[in-house]
Amino acid sequence: MLNFRVKGLIALLTSLCAAGIAAGTRAEWDTPETGKFPRAHDLEGNPIEPWEPAEGG
Repeated sequence: MLNFRVKGLIALLTSLCAAGIAAGTRAEWDTPETGKFPRAHDLEGNPIEPWEPAEGG
């Protein structure tokens, strides 16, 4: 799995969806102390997680 640190997670997810790339979120993937971790998959099915750190992270 690859994690990419990002800012503006909502805008990124909107762009991915507009490009036809399925990206999903689940509450159990996120933690208040670490941040948010939505998930997408590459063409071979490998998970990719953009990561938006929690405030102050």
